[in-house]
Amino acid sequence: MKVLSVKEVIENVKELHGQYVHIQGSLHPEFEGTCIIHYPKNEITADHYNSSIYISPAMNFNFEETTFRKWAGKRVIAGGTVYGPSEGFDGCGHMSLWASAMALTQIDLYSKHFADNEKT
Repeated sequence: MKVLSVKEVIENVKELHGQYVHIQGSLHPEFEGTCIIHYPKNEITADHYNSSIYISPAMNFNFEETTFRKWAGKRVIAGGTVYGPSEGFDGCGHMSLWASAMALTQIDLYSKHFADNEKT
């Protein structure tokens, strides 16, 4: 499984539009603004919205908001379908502020994901 950075997805959003990918970054849960921010933070060169991917749960994904709050600021790995802006919009997510969005179907702490997969 190849894991992309937030920056890689944003830079290639037209090619990745509609594809299922895995990304890694820092979880930022916020009302009308839950996103995954590029990691590591010292590589961020753009503003918040152009350095993060807006995430929302896919219809078949049930997530616990309390878990999202516990994981705030932590490094995560997430899987889902990536989307670029819809026709007629300049961006994605709430108020079209983000360069890319993801319909989330899975998420886990980055360290736990790789620790579990090393055992198999």
